[in-house]
Amino acid sequence: MTKTNEISPYYGCNVVLKNDNIQSMRLYFRWDQSHPIEDILESLNNFEQIQISIDNRTLKKD
Repeated sequence: MTKTNEISPYYGCNVVLKNDNIQSMRLYFRWDQSHPIEDILESLNNFEQIQISIDNRTLKKD
């Protein structure tokens, strides 16, 4: 299982979670490191429960 705390450092990004309940959320995601972060976020955003954006190398989850 890939964790956000594994993806973000790989791409040199920080993570900002605006809701503490998000930290308990678990997703099963196969991560292909050959893809750029924008493609990874697009794939993750296909899950209905989450919407992640990137701003100035910071990943934001509302």
